[in-house]
Amino acid sequence: MIAARRRRERRSSLLLEMAARGEWAVRAAEEKTGIGKLAMHVLAVAATFALIPFLLISAIGVAVFRRLLRWLMAQFFPDLEMDLSPSVRAASDTMRNQAMVAVLAHFRGTCDLDFVKGKILEEVVERRDEDGKQLFPKLKTVLTIKWHMYMWLHKPEAFNIDNHVVLGSRHFRGRPLSEGNIQDYVSDIVSKGMPPNAPPWQVVLIPVSGGANSPSFYALLRLHHLLANENAALRDLLAGDWGWGDRPVVPRAHATASIFNAAATSLRSAWQRLRAEKDPVAGNKSLHMPLLDTLAVVLLIIVTDSVYAVLKTEPWIKLHQPKVWLHSLRVQADRRDLTLRKFLNLTFQACFPTHLLVVGVRLLFASVRLFLQGPLLLLQLVRDQKSNLLGEFIREALFWMRVAFEAPLVVLKELFANVRKPARAHQSLCGRKLVSWSEPVSFQLVERVALASDSTPAEVLLASALNALRDYFHRQGLMAPCTSVQPPGASGVFVLPPPLAAQSGLASLREVKRHVEATRRQPALVIASAWFKKYLTTFMPSPLVTVALNCLTRRYAATIMTCAPEVLRSGQASLWGYRMDNVLLWRPPQANISVSLCVVRSGENVRLAMMADQGTWPHQAALPASFLAHLKEMAASLRVQSRNSTPRNSPPPAPATIPALLRLEEESLVD
Repeated sequence: MIAARRRRERRSSLLLEMAARGEWAVRAAEEKTGIGKLAMHVLAVAATFALIPFLLISAIGVAVFRRLLRWLMAQFFPDLEMDLSPSVRAASDTMRNQAMVAVLAHFRGTCDLDFVKGKILEEVVERRDEDGKQLFPKLKTVLTIKWHMYMWLHKPEAFNIDNHVVLGSRHFRGRPLSEGNIQDYVSDIVSKGMPPNAPPWQVVLIPVSGGANSPSFYALLRLHHLLANENAALRDLLAGDWGWGDRPVVPRAHATASIFNAAATSLRSAWQRLRAEKDPVAGNKSLHMPLLDTLAVVLLIIVTDSVYAVLKTEPWIKLHQPKVWLHSLRVQADRRDLTLRKFLNLTFQACFPTHLLVVGVRLLFASVRLFLQGPLLLLQLVRDQKSNLLGEFIREALFWMRVAFEAPLVVLKELFANVRKPARAHQSLCGRKLVSWSEPVSFQLVERVALASDSTPAEVLLASALNALRDYFHRQGLMAPCTSVQPPGASGVFVLPPPLAAQSGLASLREVKRHVEATRRQPALVIASAWFKKYLTTFMPSPLVTVALNCLTRRYAATIMTCAPEVLRSGQASLWGYRMDNVLLWRPPQANISVSLCVVRSGENVRLAMMADQGTWPHQAALPASFLAHLKEMAASLRVQSRNSTPRNSPPPAPATIPALLRLEEESLVD
């Protein structure tokens, strides 16, 4: 294993050296030859357009290779189903480091194992749709690896709910479980692997001693990220307003969306009128008049209805089969009594000169009418929507044009910046993970610090987390690395540099504000990283994606995300008939990232949840404690005290609801 690790390090070192040479070439071209910033942007845009043909060829090659590989796997392993959703996180997985998402919820009441087991079995595992099909069949499917690829082995008869909903011990290392040692016990469970030869998910119920008058227990959910991505167990945790200011990190094009929605409504109405006039299903006799434009419209309607029917009824695994599409086309053509022989006869009749002349005249009049009415319709649309909508649309269009023009150079600079290899302790060393979390802190205190410092609550919490990371790395004798941050409402990330060693909490907060504002002005990195996460495996095979991720993530030893569940804004929510008053989320570190932080707001309290590599972070509990210390230090510097009053911009209490948490709903986990 050591020899293989050294070979990987040599390969990645070569790529890093090439990146360093590229960075040097860019800087030399800009400094020595006097090429201005505008010229560099033009060159970056030209290089991006030059890469498009290669990307298309690569995408076609990857698609053909995966289809061939799927056929080979079906021949060698007929009982296995290949995972057909290659993702960036799956490409970064290894045999010893498979990402397991973890969620910890705290409940009030006496723990009843059989009751919870029956609820999960009824509401999740055996849940069916209107046609009687199971919504989540993967929950009974074993995940295995063949040829370094994920495969699903269907064994529904071997599934046993007793292996997936279990009761934890009431003691840990000779002591009764309580709030004092619950973190060590949960971390011990997370550090262990999942049960072998079983579907990769488990719920552990953990009773804690809190007295007969106030019984409570924890529920720890662990599941593989492929299940999380398919079944949306955690979608609600990523929702909610975190107080990033009046403007989000990634600006929303409200005026553009309004205009396009109105235009889409007009086009939808025109399409419905066209169907009513031309579609034979509507009862008209359009096919009795053999004109080319009428035939073209009927064919367009047939193709549209067939595509819609396939996408609505067929599972996505069958979309690559041509017979599915041909059958749908035949069904739609039969509905309109349009056979191939009849279509050829109508086409031959439509090619008569008199019929062609009629079509030409109709197209000429339609073009003139569209040319004259188009500007009037646009002005009418703008006037009906809003008086200043056109001005907002122009400003948004100019902003996004500037972002698109500057994005290639911004992304290239980020790829080539600071490519020096960091110390080994920054990297993930093993697959065993440890978890920890901080004591709760009042969100009112965070809002008062934000108000006193003219910042947002999210910026205050990010500054505290960065300072805690800096202190931990400095105690290890290492330089603090850059940190990637995932803002709410975006799957991409932006980068925050490490605070200086002698920098105070307020100075670090000012730096965070400056970088967040810069990201708002130029969100190219957030958008590009989200695009790479979604489409990188489309253009590159998984081995190359793994190498690229290992090289890129050497810069970022930590990643931070924020979540504020809407269902817990009032401090109360119900699940399985129990009152749930607290929840924590851990997203596992990816590739060479060794620690993942998540700032979670539950009701009126905030906690920092941390999942770290066991080989790199032996004293992981020190970081959440340092996070609280820096937050309180900022409050003391600003002479802020937490008082029981209505916080700034606090949302109204939400009614107690049943959250989607642990229900494994079908959404996509933002990664």
